[in-house]
Amino acid sequence: MNFLKKIFSKSSIPNTGAIDSTSFENVSNKIFPYFKQFLAPSVTTDALPNDFTKLDNKKTYDIPQAKIVFLNICEDLNCLYAVDMGNSFDIIQERHLADWNIDQDTLHLKAIENFRSLMVQKMTAKGDTNGIMFIIDGNLEAGLVLIEEIWTQLEEQIGEPIVITVPSRDVIMATGRSNRTMIDTFKANSKEILLNGNHPLSKNMFIRESGQWRLFERILA
Repeated sequence: MNFLKKIFSKSSIPNTGAIDSTSFENVSNKIFPYFKQFLAPSVTTDALPNDFTKLDNKKTYDIPQAKIVFLNICEDLNCLYAVDMGNSFDIIQERHLADWNIDQDTLHLKAIENFRSLMVQKMTAKGDTNGIMFIIDGNLEAGLVLIEEIWTQLEEQIGEPIVITVPSRDVIMATGRSNRTMIDTFKANSKEILLNGNHPLSKNMFIRESGQWRLFERILA
């Protein structure tokens, strides 16, 4: 049924079963900001009827049990939230917030708190102010877009607004707005990752202006 709303580019129902019956206290220290290609809802949807014979191909239907908690950063860059189960990440949905009796602000703050702790333990960087790539654990690097002080400090060091590319959940590269050579290099590398990488993410480059990420250039249409 191609008129059903597609949540993920490859899968419409995320992996969440392992956290359905657990308490917030049991998973709170394992919650992190998690980035994945994600089609945010952009149109009004109808509830999926119990009787599929009543489906109307002129309507867009919601998918039961797939209401993802997310925060749009800019364009196609969306922050989801996930529980690190060790061998996988389980995506948090609205029903989990209801079960845990918390709101999204509480979830976000906890995810950022855990992410900052992980940064202190594992974050490294390659390069310099000409061009830099951040490394954490191979899964959560994209979450650095949420950490304001990193970009404030880097902006001060470079002396101009920062341009980033996040072509994969584990790749984030930054340079200055006027560094056209590095921007073009990042753009070419990002295109290759988007077309052939295992965890493609954003098809855009972003610039930080007034503390917010804005669209800078398209990598892919």
